[in-house]
Amino acid sequence: QIDLPSFAAAEAHFTSQGFHCRGNLKTGINMYDNLIDLCTSCNSSVALGDKYQLIPSKTGTSVMTLDSSNTIGSVTYALSNKSTLLNNIKVKFMDDATDYKDNIKIVTDTTGNLLAQDNGNLLQREMYLAFTKTLATAEKLAIEKINQSRQSHMITLTATVEAIKLQAGDIVSVTNETFGITNKLFRVRQTSIQPSSEIDLTLQEYSDSIYAGSIILNARTDDND
Repeated sequence: QIDLPSFAAAEAHFTSQGFHCRGNLKTGINMYDNLIDLCTSCNSSVALGDKYQLIPSKTGTSVMTLDSSNTIGSVTYALSNKSTLLNNIKVKFMDDATDYKDNIKIVTDTTGNLLAQDNGNLLQREMYLAFTKTLATAEKLAIEKINQSRQSHMITLTATVEAIKLQAGDIVSVTNETFGITNKLFRVRQTSIQPSSEIDLTLQEYSDSIYAGSIILNARTDDND
């Protein structure tokens, strides 16, 4: 089943951000795989609970605080590394300004700050946007991808049944004395309910600045703040 309200809310967000989806679907693959491909045009994901939900990556506020009062057992905190960090994206799209011929744009920090932070290592990824047709949108999506990579600390933990209403895409505030973090914001990436009704959560670091329209230059200076 499809969670229609989540798709309607996502449509309103996409319209406000100028995201448009134009392209040809592959008839030889299943509907779900086509949907995942379509999500590349709007920085979104599909979550499956009791229904399919469309979840845009966007700004938001914390819906719950996770701390020692509602978490159980050990907490795993993973820092970013070369496999997750980006300072350069080579984005390819079919540009409507050139009669839909392939266009390639290198999106990078022109100040060189990120490259210096990464010890001179070019951390590049190629990004093919099959359903994006304008340079402005391609650049916006690439910038958000770079920014998210600079905010890529991950936490895995188990929460009490209090967290049962959390779903992928929600933003939570985390306090953990072991890792020296206080009210640090994370986005829920995955939830799993144990037979005991405890909730396993995978969380990714979050910041409003990811969506500010420019490349974050100092994201690694606050490692555990």
